[in-house]
Amino acid sequence: SPFMDMDLVPKYADESGDKSSGGIRIDPTQVQNLGLKTQKVTRGMLNYSQTIPANVSYNEYQFVIVQARSDGFVEKVYPLTIGDHVKKGTPLIDITIPEWVEAQSEFLLLSGTGGTSTQIKGVLERLRLAGMPEEDIQRLRSTRTIQTRFTIKAPIDGVITAFDLRTGMNISKDKVVAQIQGMDPVWISAAVPESIAYLLKD
Repeated sequence: SPFMDMDLVPKYADESGDKSSGGIRIDPTQVQNLGLKTQKVTRGMLNYSQTIPANVSYNEYQFVIVQARSDGFVEKVYPLTIGDHVKKGTPLIDITIPEWVEAQSEFLLLSGTGGTSTQIKGVLERLRLAGMPEEDIQRLRSTRTIQTRFTIKAPIDGVITAFDLRTGMNISKDKVVAQIQGMDPVWISAAVPESIAYLLKD
């Protein structure tokens, strides 16, 4: 300070000795002694974190039941169990289904003896309805070779919630091969304290 090294104290236009006026006032000398600073109010993001209890549950709309849809028997069970995560296309079991083998023979017979397109399409559609995977149907059409062993695969990414087959077992058309629960997205149920609920956005 140019005045004998004394600190200058700001004087405000609305400063007066009238203590009855509304609002909160702090003596300017105390403001300076405390090192208080003021800042213009601005709108922005508030960085805030809070740990709260929550439950994670499956999305019930992403749930599939895998079936062979035809009678047969299990040739091989892949090393999977309940709780395992699988990707779409992961092999679950290898099976042999006589109905599929018979229909393939009929398809090749019609294709080789001048069967009509309607007859051939009918056989292929019967294979689809009987549960034969589409990739195996396309392989039959391209290779003209009968397949006797088929692989049932996971139709979605997810977690296995039911899987109870053994090699050599007979399998009926209504037998559940596996149940798979999707995980994208999952549901989260959080116990948010009412005191901070206003911080949440829809």
